[in-house]
Amino acid sequence: MRLALSLSDTPHRLDRAFTVLFWLFVGTIAFSIAGTLLLKVFPSTMNIFGAFYPTLVKSPTWTYMTLMPLLSLLIYTPTHRASLLGFFFIWGALVGGMSELMGTSTGLPFGEYLYTDWFGPKILDHVPYFIPASWFAMALHSHDLASRFTSRRWGRILTTALLMVLWDVSLDPAMNRAFPFWTYPEGGFFFGMPAINWFGWFVVSAVIAWGFEVI
Repeated sequence: MRLALSLSDTPHRLDRAFTVLFWLFVGTIAFSIAGTLLLKVFPSTMNIFGAFYPTLVKSPTWTYMTLMPLLSLLIYTPTHRASLLGFFFIWGALVGGMSELMGTSTGLPFGEYLYTDWFGPKILDHVPYFIPASWFAMALHSHDLASRFTSRRWGRILTTALLMVLWDVSLDPAMNRAFPFWTYPEGGFFFGMPAINWFGWFVVSAVIAWGFEVI
């Protein structure tokens, strides 16, 4: 009886956990936008918050990056087996992480780039620990959206990759130019980003989506 009650209460606990984490996630976005607008409209406020500026940037960013994959897992827990989500996470994070390590070391497939210290500690001093899990989260949502456009396997794979590239279209102006979480030393045509970066995003995303399909 106790076991049955415990199991029946699990979905409610997950819902509560998701609600709390979701609004914390939204809060990090609201805090960042409010801070950006404050500095834009009243630049003199930097004299007040300047000493705390690194903490005020890192805290919401690190919270956001932690919650994004966690919320993604919670979103799909009611409809996907835990083992399936586990394989999705391993595959997405592994492919994304390995591609980033290769990219920051060789310049392929994204072009020459490097991460600054704003994301915190890095794997092999190259790729922030937050990055592999973010590939999983972004690819999982993109793959879900792609499945709503087409029922064909390769159609889903290619659509997922296209959605991921569009995601990067919005990421790079903010993360490379507006605030340098990563940089391209040689620059490029799109807010300092080279065109090959989109090619890299498409290829890596297609590989992740292919793995999702096989799994």
